[in-house]
Amino acid sequence: MKKILLLICLNSIYLCAIAQNKNGFQKTEHIKELAGKVKSCTTTEYIVTRTKNASKKTVWSKINVQYNTKCKLIEESKINENNSLISKVIYKFDTLNNNLVEENTVYPEIYDNIKIEKTYSNSNKLIKEKKYKADTILQEEVIYKYNDIGLLEEKSSKRGKININKTTYTYNTQNILIEEVSFDGFGKKINSVNYSYDNHGNLSIYELFNNEGKLKSKYNWKYDKNNNIIEEERSMEDNNKNEIFNKNKLIYYKYDDKNNLIETCSGKPNSGLPQKCDTYKYDEIDRKGNWHLKNTITNNNIYKITEREIEYYP
Repeated sequence: MKKILLLICLNSIYLCAIAQNKNGFQKTEHIKELAGKVKSCTTTEYIVTRTKNASKKTVWSKINVQYNTKCKLIEESKINENNSLISKVIYKFDTLNNNLVEENTVYPEIYDNIKIEKTYSNSNKLIKEKKYKADTILQEEVIYKYNDIGLLEEKSSKRGKININKTTYTYNTQNILIEEVSFDGFGKKINSVNYSYDNHGNLSIYELFNNEGKLKSKYNWKYDKNNNIIEEERSMEDNNKNEIFNKNKLIYYKYDDKNNLIETCSGKPNSGLPQKCDTYKYDEIDRKGNWHLKNTITNNNIYKITEREIEYYP
């Protein structure tokens, strides 16, 4: 596991911080956890159901990713249980600076395709995105502004001449992101997020506030010496009680000597209820050290099987 791998979806705020960039917060869309020069990887998850006399595994999800020779993700496909394509994202890079310049999301059925074009400054900073529906209909334009030392200062979106939203970013004296404030198209504050870090630069506290400054949710993380998350505490506002703030979930993580996650245990603090624990067993390790089979076990039974098919460049 990388230094930090978090995905939080709270009141339409998405935090995806992977190996937090101390030069400024940047959303990292993809992470390559595989060792070696990988050309492609297909990951299939199965859910195992049991009856008294038999067990059955059913495809839960299937994703294929492909990389170029520079280890850049160039294609990501989601596939259903019948091996039919659900969606595909194609990433294009320029040859000079290896910057991501275009994303094309293809939906074979129902939805229109989506295209995002990206423009960079002379210093290779992303300064503009144009989002198209059905490849040609401009839906949204996103502008990125930076301060004098190159840190992202403002991100704003508009549709035609209509402003949609704006987000501002504030940093501490070490140039690490500490606050993110979002506004609607009329300049009215929507919410804000505060970030705190431990002595090793790992994100340790995430706090979400509403437009009036009231705390809505809070996440705390603790790490081991390898910067793996070992404890996560989730706290949310409780609208059904008089409590302003309620700690409602605590999760513990354990790893093996190769930093593979081997156990998670979760429960509600001070509830008196037993924790729910899952363990993970890895098999079929290849010459690069990548596993091809992972079993997720709860109550001594396998309930999820994850298989990986990995192809390497020569």
